[in-house]
Amino acid sequence: MTEIWPHWQSARQTLEAELPRQVEQNQAFTAVRNSIAQTEQRAMAAASDDILRQQIGLWFQSLRGSVALLKVPRAVETWQLRSPKERKSPAFDPLLLALLLICALMALSAWLEKMWLWMILSVAAAALTLILLIRKAPARKDTSPLRTENRVFLDREELLRLLDEEIRGMEHALTDLTYLNEQLMGDPACTDRGMMEKFATLLESLYDCEGESGEEAITTARQILSAMGATPLNYTPTDSRYFNVLPTKNGARTIRPALIARKDGALLTMGVATDSVTENTL
Repeated sequence: MTEIWPHWQSARQTLEAELPRQVEQNQAFTAVRNSIAQTEQRAMAAASDDILRQQIGLWFQSLRGSVALLKVPRAVETWQLRSPKERKSPAFDPLLLALLLICALMALSAWLEKMWLWMILSVAAAALTLILLIRKAPARKDTSPLRTENRVFLDREELLRLLDEEIRGMEHALTDLTYLNEQLMGDPACTDRGMMEKFATLLESLYDCEGESGEEAITTARQILSAMGATPLNYTPTDSRYFNVLPTKNGARTIRPALIARKDGALLTMGVATDSVTENTL
């Protein structure tokens, strides 16, 4: 039985600790993808065979793009930036400007005549006029539009609940696939003796090939046979009952591998081998 839930629980605890109760969407998706990838790696490492491992990878690929994540409730927070403070624009009141000019001229004249009292009074009058000029300046309003920002949040508990449902559903589906794989292992391909004989002959030819190309071809053939529920078996004295053994002076060698059913170990095709014996060992 394939169990994904225990692997998910470990990743889920890390995810729950990492996410706040209200989390921004981009942050949530990044953390969720990492947790799913972690669960996928552990589940695939624990898979019992290559076929099931590939099926697990396909299911997790579907989960990563699942539209169920888009159904998570969102809380939208809308806020406005405070507009800049109103600034004063220069005033062009002709009376105040004239008064300011007269006070400045009086101060200058008093300074030239060394009439210090009149100079002080003129400077004070000019300063007072300048203050009035600034205070009466009309406000210039900022007419630029206000900016708004929308931040989308996801509810952490609802997000985790939906992910739990997805993982549970995936685990149930993979349990069914494991059962079907076991039932289909050796059926119908393994019962087709003609097909098995052809694969045995193919392997016999590949065994004569040398170099990396031959090894790669043998590996591919073994993978195909594994998917069909069959396992090629090389000759050993212990497994001699699966082979037609030909006598030789050059030691043991597998000419054509025997094929056995992976499900129950039943013999599908006899192999051919050579060994330093004087008679066939069945």
